[in-house]
Amino acid sequence: MDRDLIEAQARALGLGTALRDFPADVAEAAAKAGALRRALPGAAPAAPDPAAEPFPPLRVGPAR
Repeated sequence: MDRDLIEAQARALGLGTALRDFPADVAEAAAKAGALRRALPGAAPAAPDPAAEPFPPLRVGPAR
């Protein structure tokens, strides 16, 4: 995984302190999580953009 992507995901998950104190451990955990995800039977491939939604946005209708 890309180092910048790992850092962004770690911060988004509230792991900023762990990232600051133990960057090698956070990177290793991200690599292991990615390997385990790929090893799952029937696992969907990772989206090219982690922020991409797997479904179209919901439409808001008029209030009833």
